[in-house]
Amino acid sequence: MIDLDIDIFLTTSIMLIILVSSHSIFGIEVVKRGIIFTDLAIGQMASVGVALSILLKDDRNSITYSLIFATIGGILIYLISKKENREVFIALLYAIGISLVGYILHFTAHGNESLMKLLAGDILYISSGELLKNGLIYGSITIFWLFIKNKITNERISEIIFFILFGAIVSLSVKMVGVFVVFAILIAPPILAINIFKNSKVFTVLFISIPIGILAVFISIYLDISVGFSIIGVFAIFGLFSFLLQ
Repeated sequence: MIDLDIDIFLTTSIMLIILVSSHSIFGIEVVKRGIIFTDLAIGQMASVGVALSILLKDDRNSITYSLIFATIGGILIYLISKKENREVFIALLYAIGISLVGYILHFTAHGNESLMKLLAGDILYISSGELLKNGLIYGSITIFWLFIKNKITNERISEIIFFILFGAIVSLSVKMVGVFVVFAILIAPPILAINIFKNSKVFTVLFISIPIGILAVFISIYLDISVGFSIIGVFAIFGLFSFLLQ
């Protein structure tokens, strides 16, 4: 155990609130569509782009690479969204993504270390400037979706816009916190709200998920363990427990 650093705790908690708030809102849509593993597959495809930027030593454009692959994944999933056994397709897409990441990182100097970061990254020691930048980016994407989602009457256009924005959110986050953290903060919050409060309204989802996220940060800093794996574990435990309350 280590002494709790209040400044680190506050900045990390604020960053997590930003991430949970934006991701869980898109997670509500994923749960409604019944394509639970979509975010995992798209996140894994986004990580292919990050891995490629590592191989090419082009970190400045890593988000661009990530967005390209995430968009490809989103389009493929949209094209099969009405077909039977779509979860099998999504699982295979995830498998392709993780194999490509493995192949690409094999040719980099620190492949194993990079792979671990792409699975569960760390958001400790984030600066106030990064907080502000990320808050503006995530907030803009999320507010835009909330503003337009009920205004578009054409279902196909609505779905395309959703997957593009969803891909953008995931692309930004995979490099920062990793694929499995993205999965946890996308899916666990709406599932918790549905299981405990019987609805997935935005306020309910945020009401239950933000304190859990802050708890995960506290545990991580207090026990001096990876914040990424702490977030995954804490959200997973609460998620599993919520099924017992049904």
